[in-house]
Amino acid sequence: LGALEVEALAAARAESERLHAAKLEEDLARAAATETRARLVAGVDCRKHGRAGNPKARRLFLDPRTDELAWGPAGAKKSGSKGAAKRFPLVRGVRLVRGKTTAVFRRQASVDASPNACLSLVGDGPRESLDLELDSKQLRDTLATGIAALLVRLDAPATA
Repeated sequence: LGALEVEALAAARAESERLHAAKLEEDLARAAATETRARLVAGVDCRKHGRAGNPKARRLFLDPRTDELAWGPAGAKKSGSKGAAKRFPLVRGVRLVRGKTTAVFRRQASVDASPNACLSLVGDGPRESLDLELDSKQLRDTLATGIAALLVRLDAPATA
């Protein structure tokens, strides 16, 4: 084989490996979204940080019909009331942010929350955020990866 043929074969192999890696990454993201969706439909315990008062123990759910996150008392079996104040829609424009970067997390009541266990979903408005503290960095990262994949599936931009 000539030098040009060897170079062409190497380039073709590199492209094939790149495509394989991209497909594997897509498959992993799809699996993460599916696993996180099932986990959230069942409910995940967390602490919800709000604009007033102390963080509250809550159970976070994904409503599979509306693709909204809803929350109720810790240990609840389902998402509870359909009141607008207890729901957060996963829609275009929602950003996912790891750590304690929102105004809610800068409050004194949130000072003890570990940045490695915190996750925020931020909407378009200045007061639109869902600020959560999970039990561990691992759970936060699992949910962040899965929610980011759900946002992509819903055609919403996401960063994780």
